[in-house]
Amino acid sequence: EAENRELDVEEEAVDEGIHLAEGHQHLIVEEGGIRVENDDEEERDQDSEETKEAKKKLKRKRTAECNAREARYLSRFASTTGCLRNVWDDFFGNQRKVQLSYPDNTTYQRLEGALCCNNCTPRLFPVEKITMEKVPGLKRGKKKDAGNELVETIRKGLDEWRDNELIDTLYPDTTSITPDALMSDDVIERLALSNDRILDATALRRCVRWMHAFEDDDNTILSPVGHMLLRQLLTLYDAYDAMVSSRPIIYRFDNSASMTPEQFYATSTSTRGGRGKRGVRGRGGQDSTQEKQGNASGTGTRARGTAQSRGRGTKK
Repeated sequence: EAENRELDVEEEAVDEGIHLAEGHQHLIVEEGGIRVENDDEEERDQDSEETKEAKKKLKRKRTAECNAREARYLSRFASTTGCLRNVWDDFFGNQRKVQLSYPDNTTYQRLEGALCCNNCTPRLFPVEKITMEKVPGLKRGKKKDAGNELVETIRKGLDEWRDNELIDTLYPDTTSITPDALMSDDVIERLALSNDRILDATALRRCVRWMHAFEDDDNTILSPVGHMLLRQLLTLYDAYDAMVSSRPIIYRFDNSASMTPEQFYATSTSTRGGRGKRGVRGRGGQDSTQEKQGNASGTGTRARGTAQSRGRGTKK
């Protein structure tokens, strides 16, 4: 039944003027029209894939050759001491092309005394002198590291100032901009770890680069936000100094409670000069001196009497 239906469809197609080319054996009737099935379709698809792959390889090869050729001529262009036009004439193969001759085949006419290249007429191509200006780097100062309490005070104070006053000043009533977008944590950390107190524009410029602090590109003129930052830092420094000054001063003596008066006076001796003699107080109202040889003179400690020694000294 299927074969009879295919024959009927083929005859109907022929009657309607449809001619089957070589290689087309079947007509498949589907909803929407007639489709011709090709027996060589799979073979052509396979050949098409192989052709595409071959074309890709050929394209990659040509690209590599072209890149190598361009690199070779660019190197020649950069290192040649002759006319630079000759390099590009060789690259584009201008010698094999029709040469332009005014007024035979072109309206272009080269002007007398026109510039050629910097190799042919170097005096017409002066080399500009480029001066590099060294930008001073950031400095922390030469003092010892700041205390942990001061660092925490600056860090916490600037964080609160950034979240409240700074963002309200620059972008009031705005929720799409976060405070750390205006002042990053790195800027706050540099200001907190600075060994020198930042009280003016010069110290601020040495410490950190912050786009909102200055109005000019040279970072010399403070902006209103820069003045706000300096005032906030001064407030934090004053708060830290007030906190430190309000603390009671505690004096500590090592092993002072376990020392007897005799031990205290025995160890609290003074010497004058270089190597001299040191007097030691005896007990029972007697004064004694301990003598040591030396070129300098020494004075003993005071008890009930006075012991003096000079040179090798004498005992009284």
